[in-house]
Amino acid sequence: MPNLKPVYTKDEKARLRLILEDSEAYRDVILSASYGSNPIFNKSVYYGVREDVTNRQVVAFDTGSSRGTRLGYNEGGHTFTMYMDSFVRGYTYRINFYLEHNGETKVLDEGWRFKVI
Repeated sequence: MPNLKPVYTKDEKARLRLILEDSEAYRDVILSASYGSNPIFNKSVYYGVREDVTNRQVVAFDTGSSRGTRLGYNEGGHTFTMYMDSFVRGYTYRINFYLEHNGETKVLDEGWRFKVI
């Protein structure tokens, strides 16, 4: 998540980007500076948010019919918008992702954190 900031104010609207790469593509390849990445563009990526200290889910993966937490995607990666006024000031939150890729369901929780002030 290259544009995730460590701190947001309550009145911010964050347009966030997630870049997924297929690590399996590199298993038998020696990487060099000239070798490009292998991005994944997936229609089924959803975000969730947990309160960092208690691990309580505050935004659940909405994979149902409304798909409210599904990410869009374009050549720059997967994108979504979060309104910081939905979160409690002073708390730190952790973003995680639910996706299906190559027939597997995965939850990515790579320590992407932000605080609302």
